[in-house]
Amino acid sequence: MGTHQETVLHTFGPTLPTWSPDSQHLMFNQLIVSGGQAISALALADLATQNLITVSVRGQESAVLSAPAWSPTGESVLVGLKRTASDPSNQLMLIRPDGDSGRLLTTDEAYSQCCYQWDPWGQAIVFQRIQIGPVSGTTPEIMVWSATTGQTREVVKNGFSPAWQP
Repeated sequence: MGTHQETVLHTFGPTLPTWSPDSQHLMFNQLIVSGGQAISALALADLATQNLITVSVRGQESAVLSAPAWSPTGESVLVGLKRTASDPSNQLMLIRPDGDSGRLLTTDEAYSQCCYQWDPWGQAIVFQRIQIGPVSGTTPEIMVWSATTGQTREVVKNGFSPAWQP
């Protein structure tokens, strides 16, 4: 049953905040000014305690994390990762919701990944990737990463904006 309370959280960026599967937390991008520079960072709001923490992954403190996607179990969050704000490639990383640890799923700097989504069971992730740099005529590819094998495979050449169907 709802509490009918209203809370305003200031978010930043083109992506919408995402709810944890238990609806107790909200993760979103926020704008932080540090050393005279504005950077995008992930924030985790605990709605029960109204605590707000900035999420950074140990060993990746200078990385820009974006577009969080909670796993169906809530045990991990898939995020886009740029090693620096000027990095042209976006890699995929699984993190714990508190940022305590992270695991890169993609590492090929010649490609940038986006449009990622968990399957309803938390067993696979579908995403779009495209080669970046001075390569002409590249086409986007649809890839699937398996949580069981840890392997990624191409499922569609020249595809974009993938989604799981019921």
